[in-house]
Amino acid sequence: MTKKIKKLSAVAVSLLPAFSLVACSNLIPQGNNENPGIDIDYELLDGEVAVISNAQGSYLPADKYLEFADSEYLNDSVFSANVAVISTSAKMIDVGSGVQLKIYGAQNDTTAEAKLCGISSNAALGDFVNGKRSLVNGRMFESKNECIISEKLADHNKLSLGDELVLENTTLGTGGKKIEYRLTVVGIFSDDTKEYDSGYKVPYLNRRNEIFTDISTVMEAENAGNGAGVMVEAQYYLKDGITLSDFEKELRDKGLPSGFRVGKK
Repeated sequence: MTKKIKKLSAVAVSLLPAFSLVACSNLIPQGNNENPGIDIDYELLDGEVAVISNAQGSYLPADKYLEFADSEYLNDSVFSANVAVISTSAKMIDVGSGVQLKIYGAQNDTTAEAKLCGISSNAALGDFVNGKRSLVNGRMFESKNECIISEKLADHNKLSLGDELVLENTTLGTGGKKIEYRLTVVGIFSDDTKEYDSGYKVPYLNRRNEIFTDISTVMEAENAGNGAGVMVEAQYYLKDGITLSDFEKELRDKGLPSGFRVGKK
């Protein structure tokens, strides 16, 4: 997560799952940086944004998104990888409210309680950049298995810096193996975002239950096999002189399914 944002002046290509319930924040936020603790080079945000969207039912393994970033056509890329989780060490906000949300592919009798959001750079922290969220204690995560949590979640469980937060993926890995994350809380943030973005008041959709970590923490789940419920958002920044068609052809050659469409945002 310590990767510094490079200076770019190119087209951005964004891969977004059409029905991703686990998106935690907007990649590449617009506007001025209201949070001096978040280092963003806004020249990166210049230029047109292109979107690759998928039709319902299309599937792309999470590691494919990272594979697409290995390209001579690109200056840089930004990723967010998210999974639905439960906690075995803490109580998520609104758990026990009587409303449940099952995630496709989840374990039997397992109800998603929170979102574990892994990011590759500060450019994925839209709500921190626009000032709606801000660190009030500790620091940003800098390595695998470190995390930051909301003040409300911390107060709800009397969690402090250095405490361990144990989470479990709602989707089983290969051979029915449970996937566990043992995270150290290194930062606590204030949160002025709307607690629910929809009318469904369930723990999984409560934004105070969003837990942020380095993308490598979440991608471990993908390595566990069976997709492990990982949903990826990605933006790719094209070098000057590279067209969207050039990059799309490369994506198709690398295995981007026909169910995914490439176009400008």
